[in-house]
Amino acid sequence: MKKSPGIMGVLSFIIISFIIGEVIKVTITKKDVNMAAIPAVSYSLIKPIEPRFQSPDIKDNRPSLLMKKERLAKGGVIGTSGRGVVALRFDDYQNVFREKIYPLLVARGLPCSMALISRFDTAQSWGIGTTWDDIREWNRNGVEIWSHGTDHKDYSKSGYSGLYSQIVTSKKEIEMQGIKVVGWALPGVKPSTRNLPYNGLTKPSHYNSTTGRLLMNTYALTEAYIYNPRRVLPASIYHGLGHVTASDGRETVSSLMEEINIAIKNKSGIEIMCHAGNLGKPGNLTFKEFETILNYIKMQWDKGLVEVLTPSGIYFADPNSSIRLKLNSDDSFEGLTTANSGAWKGTRSWTGKTIETSKGRTGKNFLRIGRSITHSAVTQKIVNLDKLGVSGEQFVFEGWFRSYSSKDAVGMVQINDYDSPSKLKIIKKSVSKGKEWTRLRFVFCIPPGTKNITVSLYGDLEFGTDWDDVSIKKI
Repeated sequence: MKKSPGIMGVLSFIIISFIIGEVIKVTITKKDVNMAAIPAVSYSLIKPIEPRFQSPDIKDNRPSLLMKKERLAKGGVIGTSGRGVVALRFDDYQNVFREKIYPLLVARGLPCSMALISRFDTAQSWGIGTTWDDIREWNRNGVEIWSHGTDHKDYSKSGYSGLYSQIVTSKKEIEMQGIKVVGWALPGVKPSTRNLPYNGLTKPSHYNSTTGRLLMNTYALTEAYIYNPRRVLPASIYHGLGHVTASDGRETVSSLMEEINIAIKNKSGIEIMCHAGNLGKPGNLTFKEFETILNYIKMQWDKGLVEVLTPSGIYFADPNSSIRLKLNSDDSFEGLTTANSGAWKGTRSWTGKTIETSKGRTGKNFLRIGRSITHSAVTQKIVNLDKLGVSGEQFVFEGWFRSYSSKDAVGMVQINDYDSPSKLKIIKKSVSKGKEWTRLRFVFCIPPGTKNITVSLYGDLEFGTDWDDVSIKKI
């Protein structure tokens, strides 16, 4: 039987289409294989892995969106005006941190991070006894929180669901406690199988994996053991950076001081990590030696030789810039009078308070709060912090005060959540050195969801107090 030309033409078209389709499939398959060559730093090019039990809302550009949000929270850039950066990080051992380390940090006004497993109070002995109230208190006073997984154990036998729990669920469990999680820090986990947990994360290519993609689609910042601990500033890598470990026998007081000096000299960054529970063990630094390191960091900070930032802040530090997010205004009282008090208009009464023009610490003007003033606070309201994107972030308050008598005076600062004072109420005091300008500096967190805060300066009821150069800056 003779076939019609029309039928032959259709059959030919189908056969050719099939061949072309197979060629395209082979080409695409080869292209997918070549994606493995993309380094971890090109995280915006790596396609995410979606968990089967999560709605498919993760997009290809999620890592870059996470970074944009985090950069906004840091004010875009943290300019250090030609200075290098030191950051402090503490992993695990919450009980020892609470008893022996946290008081040292608060006394010196030093920020840090805590790499926290979300089930710290049950999963490991070194967390039992510490409460979520403790964690929230630390966080409100300068300790930013990074996820360290759920339990500091190998998840491998649970497969992908175990990995998902360590990376994603841990973040959710911590943030349910009213705490922002700024990143994820690789836990040192003893393997229960032949494969290293988290794909090792010792090479850039290790991020080009299921683990790496899930991490970068969950966090803007992650830390591991891929790169040299000495960090080039400004940073261009946001995943896999390492640290110097102070507590585990690898470092001495001299070597840690040298790392700090290198950061000062090279205008670079260094993160110093500590397992508080390992201090004092044979071959490791003692608590007294570690306190020496803290004193050295504070001394260099006080001298203006180095900046001390949070571990998340160091990623946005730029020695070539002086731009830095400052929440308050009219910090030096220049151009102000009690009748035209600028941003300090939240003050209840100006009775007994004056803005002097006889030379302040840096300019002409300064604030003077007289003796025996019932309502001595001078207050500034700072608004729309939620729209600014900084809720959950750490800041440093710095102000200079002195007595205007021959006696030492007490300077006091109070920071409140304007809408809900019970949510945030920080009170810090210090004693001046007579008529010498004295720095009062401390770190604090604006809790998630906070919209408006107030900052109030108080005077000494007995001797009176001068204030100048008051700032709240991003760290």
